Order: sequence, then C-alpha cells, then structure tokens
Amino acid sequence: MTTTSQVFQTLKPVLARNPDLVLMGRFLFLKPVRHMLKGIFIDRSSDKNEFVTIAEVNLILLNQGRWKNARSERLYGFYVEPRELSKLKSFPVIGESVVQHDNNHQSSVGRMPVTWDMRRAISDHNQNHERPVQRDDEVRMEVVPWDITKPASIDFMYEMIEEDVLPNLRKVSSFDDFEAFAASIGQADEFPFKISTFERMLIAAAEGHFDKAQELWNSIEQNPVYPAGRLLEILTAQSPTFHSALLAGGRASLAAIFH
Repeated sequence: MTTTSQVFQTLKPVLARNPDLVLMGRFLFLKPVRHMLKGIFIDRSSDKNEFVTIAEVNLILLNQGRWKNARSERLYGFYVEPRELSKLKSFPVIGESVVQHDNNHQSSVGRMPVTWDMRRAISDHNQNHERPVQRDDEVRMEVVPWDITKPASIDFMYEMIEEDVLPNLRKVSSFDDFEAFAASIGQADEFPFKISTFERMLIAAAEGHFDKAQELWNSIEQNPVYPAGRLLEILTAQSPTFHSALLAGGRASLAAIFH
C-alpha cells in the first residue's frame, strides 16, 4: 500500500501548478471551501505501488463528518481504441474532449485517453450489452493502474486530474450543480441520489424550499427505509429544533443549524 509521504511527493507538481489546491493527508481538495468540500481522494490499493483516485463532493451542511453527505466516484485510467469507440451510437463531446497523445507518451500511440464523460457513456452503453450474444458490441477499454514505479502512468494520472477531473469539480458551486454531479455517478452508486430522500430534503431546506423539504421529511417518516430513516433519526437527535424550524419556515434558525 502507498503511504501519505508518497502521495505528497507524487502530487507536488500538481500542487505547484494549481494554487487553489490543498493536500491534507490523502485528500487533495479545492479552495475556497464554503458549503461544499470538493476534491480527489488518493486511496491505497492492494498493490504497494498503486494509487486509487476517487473524485468526491461533500455537502457541508451539518456537523456529521466528512463522509456523511459525500458523493464520490472512482476514477481509473483508461485508453480506448478508436474502433472500439465507434460502437457508441452517439457521443457528441468526443470531438472536443479527446486529445490524441503525442509521441512522448509511447504507451498511448494509436489510442485515446478516456475522459470522465466518455467513461460514463461507455459504461451506460456496455450495461445494455451484457448478454453473451451482445458481447461483440461492448466497448472494450484498457485499464492503466496509477503505478508510482511507472512514470508514464503517473503522467497520465496528472493529465486526468488537471485536464479532466479538476475542471469538472470547479464547476460544482451550487446545490443544483451538486445534484447534477450526484445524479451522474450512475450504476456504481449503491444509493442513487434520485432516491436519496434525506439528501434531497436537506438541500431543499438549505435552499429555502420548505414545502418540498417537508414533503420529503414526511415521506421518510412514512417509509423509514435505510439509510434515509436512520439519517433522519440522527438529525433529530443532534438537532432537535430542525423540524420545528422547517415547519415554521425559520430561515435564520435553519441557517444557524446548517452552519
């Protein structure tokens, strides 16, 4: 497993080129931090030389710890052959998102680096071609582990972080942006945002949409399934005045609870 010291040494060039980044332990995050904490977690792997990168956006609405209101997605390095990419029916951002590597990246000659948006499109496509008779229509990608003993793979990681992931994370500045990010994570998400009534209730309350927030609160009480039911119990225990403030439309009271 990699160490935090190796994370720091590896990310030095990224930090030097991006003054809005801060590294704390394994978490590389964007500043300023207001109601969201956005960044990339550089996780361990079972291989002692490899990193696992996870893009995440965390809502900072309640004092529930970093992970309670986080949405994240693992990001691996992939290359794809143009002939494989042609299996997609349509993907309009290919022309503006894909940049062919030059000859300094010997491992990528004749292949395209897979961007975040491309990978989501490929994943959605492949999930519709899982049966054996459809396997020839799957888009096959070559995975590139982030291996600290292989400079080319780390250069590719830098490129993915700085040219693809960070620009997308910088765009997430509003609750609407957070909802769009959370909704785009897709099938890998165990509790998809679209059915996450607790998160949507919090956001509605924070935005001042009290009727919508109350409706979502009622739906959780009527059907307290995990995790929404458990999270509502925790919220009620930690902030017993939250619901009364919501019912009264108390903006000042809710703002005090959220901050």
